[in-house]
Amino acid sequence: MNPIETIHNGYKFRSRLEARWAVFFDSLKVTYDYEKEGYNLDGRWYLPDFWIPMWDCWLEIKPEIPNLRDVKEEYFLCSKLCKHTEKNVILVGGNPWSKDESIGSYPIYELEYGVAIFSSPALIKTKINLDTSNYKDKSINIDDRHHVTRLNESFYSEEHLLPGVIDRAKEQYPKLFPGSIPNKGEITELIEADKKYYKHKYGEEHPHWQYGLAEDRLGFSILNKKIYYTPFASDIPQDSKLTEAFTKARQARFKEKNGGD
Repeated sequence: MNPIETIHNGYKFRSRLEARWAVFFDSLKVTYDYEKEGYNLDGRWYLPDFWIPMWDCWLEIKPEIPNLRDVKEEYFLCSKLCKHTEKNVILVGGNPWSKDESIGSYPIYELEYGVAIFSSPALIKTKINLDTSNYKDKSINIDDRHHVTRLNESFYSEEHLLPGVIDRAKEQYPKLFPGSIPNKGEITELIEADKKYYKHKYGEEHPHWQYGLAEDRLGFSILNKKIYYTPFASDIPQDSKLTEAFTKARQARFKEKNGGD
């Protein structure tokens, strides 16, 4: 099925799916620029879908999030865009809504979309602002449960996170690390050690580091009026603003390029 060019909010979107995500972000007061600027990525011209000023990052919309272990062009392009522009890139796949599969009082939401975030060691200190109440603050609101791990400096400095993984890797495979292992906080060195360990143990490249992928299979959550990307989205009661945004995106009616509905 060919995408349907769709008019919304003064933009002519290349697909109905992009327009529905635009409605979703409009409802949450997340401003955006559509197809703001194109780039030459190693000989290929690439035009990102959305620029999100308040998050200082690019956002790409696809029908689905590809299987992480498949070699997918979408992942390579997002990774290249991240490195070329030195900005984080968010890949969103699927429809902007979920189905309520609650059992009794226990909330279970089957998300019909996925979120993957691409970053690089140079961008670790550039945290995404997910708080719609403050457009000037460039810091993400992080607590123990809701954060994007590899975009947080603590991932590279706390013993129970990546430094602990490398410590255990040296114990398990001492010949793999004949010398000293990287110190806590040495981001690039710890990543290279983790890539080496993963390749030795599983016989393949680490998919996260291969693509510069910070996190994948995330979802949106709203807590205390702040927007989060979280792997726990299916276990959290959905805020009324989030469900309202889902509803508006699902029920939106658009004018097509030729003027039809």
